[in-house]
Amino acid sequence: MAEKMFYKSLRLTIDHITSLYDKMQGAQVKTFVENLHKLDDDGKYTYVYGAGRSGLIGKALVTRLTNLKYNAFFIVSESAPAMHAGDAVILISGSGETLDVVNRAKTSKELHAIVFGVTSRPKSRLTRYCDHILEVPGKTKIDVPKNNYLDREQKGLYAPLSPLGNLFECSALMVLDSIISDLAKLKGITEEEMKRVHFE
Repeated sequence: MAEKMFYKSLRLTIDHITSLYDKMQGAQVKTFVENLHKLDDDGKYTYVYGAGRSGLIGKALVTRLTNLKYNAFFIVSESAPAMHAGDAVILISGSGETLDVVNRAKTSKELHAIVFGVTSRPKSRLTRYCDHILEVPGKTKIDVPKNNYLDREQKGLYAPLSPLGNLFECSALMVLDSIISDLAKLKGITEEEMKRVHFE
């Protein structure tokens, strides 16, 4: 039984990731990438933050941005410098309602930073403070199915198949890594150059 659940869960996740190719909004991705690229050209700091597992995705993004020679920091890092006007912050929250993330978006706007939001919910408290939004489809921890158990299982929404925000988190990792590829091309940075600045 456990093995069967493993493969069902794996298939659900793979199918969802595959569907992102058609679901992502091209114009939104283009704007997100171009503004991140422009920001680095201006020599500003880039901060990243997410809570819980979204925070792990954020830390992975900081690593990749650093590989591209961005002045990038995870927002609660002891080495992160003070934020100033014109800096940027990338905030990751599937629900767009995580209080800590929303509060950091609000504070960043008050400091006149440029706020980038990565979320599954384009109409959320987080996006009220965002200058640029990247909508990443995926079930989040607040998506509680209202139909019956069988319906939920057939749609892949029942918790053991995709617990909490698993689909959003997997999707966000894939999407943000793909954005890194775009940024590397815009900056003319090769994989060999990225490797030279990567901390093993």
